[in-house]
Amino acid sequence: MMDIHMDFMNDLRNREKQKAETFEFAEEIILKAYPDAIPIIKNWLNLEREKLPDEIPALEKLIEDHKEFMENTAKRQSE
Repeated sequence: MMDIHMDFMNDLRNREKQKAETFEFAEEIILKAYPDAIPIIKNWLNLEREKLPDEIPALEKLIEDHKEFMENTAKRQSE
């Protein structure tokens, strides 16, 4: 059980690093973005800068919510 927890924490640290890199990339995009797009991009950045919870059930809920969001987005794009 401890191994599973350690793997989970390592994965979480890696994802935090990826998140930070994504925000750096987004800041570069903002510098080149059309002015009307900047508030939208900044809004997305503010939503995702929230620290992830350490509790597994809370993370699982966030993952499920994200999957549902992505499925709904894909459905809208196909219409």
